[in-house]
Amino acid sequence: MRSRGLSLLASLFGAWALLVPAPATPADRPVAPAPRAGFDINATLERHWREKGVRPAAEADDVALFRRLALDLTGRVPTTKEAEAFAAEAKTAQARAEAEARAAKEQLAQFAEQQRRDRHASHISFCESAVKTGKLLPASQATAVAVLDQLAESAPVEFSEGGDSKKVAPAEWLKGLIDGAKPLVQFGEFAGGHASAGAGGSVKDLSDAEIDKRARAYARDKGVSYSEALRRVYGFSD
Repeated sequence: MRSRGLSLLASLFGAWALLVPAPATPADRPVAPAPRAGFDINATLERHWREKGVRPAAEADDVALFRRLALDLTGRVPTTKEAEAFAAEAKTAQARAEAEARAAKEQLAQFAEQQRRDRHASHISFCESAVKTGKLLPASQATAVAVLDQLAESAPVEFSEGGDSKKVAPAEWLKGLIDGAKPLVQFGEFAGGHASAGAGGSVKDLSDAEIDKRARAYARDKGVSYSEALRRVYGFSD
């Protein structure tokens, strides 16, 4: 409301209308009584209005406010030409402000979407690395990526540890948990520096997807867990 009033004053009187008057000297400045504790002028007025059945008028639009200010400050109603010029200027300013707000909203949406894509690519890379080091099973890779994507949208979790308050991002905590885990299965070479030949033959030259396919088939045929099937495919056990 204040900014609208200042804008209207500037339109009506020019820049001099925005000059701040010199403050009164302490001797001339009236001393207002201190407000009572808990006193709310707005709540008091609203209560009296309800009791008297008074309904406050709706907020005036820019043109109506312009007319009222002109009448109060100059003692005259603005001419039709002045009112039309102000209405056109106000409409242009509103359209410009709305266009800028839409552009800013679109930029924020694009930035947020790019951040989501970057996080997703980072999670894929992390999970692929975890699979290669044996800390994440191939069958769990897609699920892990989806969970990390979802956790990345969550707010940080606050907790107390050793009397200190700490905060951690859920996605980063899960990545740390996976990264610090012991390998579930070892890919690569075993005893004697040669890949072992387990169920279904040698796995030396197989891709992760082919190893996963063999493990799934073994687990289905033998009725064992996927982890155990992987171990059998690689030809080693405890």
